[in-house]
Amino acid sequence: MRLFISINLPEDTRGRIVSFQTSLKKFSKQGNFSLPENLHLTLVFIGEVDIRRLNHILQTVDSIPYPATSFRIEGSGFFKRDGGNILWLGVKAYDGLAKIQMYLNDELKKYGFQLDDRSFKPHLTLARECIIDKDAVMPIFEPETVAVTRVSLMKSERIADKLKYTEIHGKDLK
Repeated sequence: MRLFISINLPEDTRGRIVSFQTSLKKFSKQGNFSLPENLHLTLVFIGEVDIRRLNHILQTVDSIPYPATSFRIEGSGFFKRDGGNILWLGVKAYDGLAKIQMYLNDELKKYGFQLDDRSFKPHLTLARECIIDKDAVMPIFEPETVAVTRVSLMKSERIADKLKYTEIHGKDLK
């Protein structure tokens, strides 16, 4: 199983992001835009996991000691890549979220999971392999604060040639 831990977005937030993606598509020469149901904020990418190790991940998620928190969606940009960039929305004011991310990362490493050591730079991926017209005047996403009341363990799989993310476990934060 290919797994990651994330914050799934409320439906109204996803709707605003989809509208923003639609406006970006007008300026795109190409791009693989994230499906509305797949929009999320990744806390920890775990990768391929043997089912026999799943219990360690479930225990880690269930043991999160932090309360509900929030973050702010603000700003946009891209990660430069050959063949097209990754477009994203920025995430600000995420101190509580950073504590949860660090806890998950540290605990999973104790169980021997090999995780990315790069610093946490939360963002919402809008599109991959995207090429925007160089003369485009980019639209602006109006900032929004998002409540974080649940952390989700997600399975990533390709079904009928579409990427599908499914929550297989979650922890509600009080």
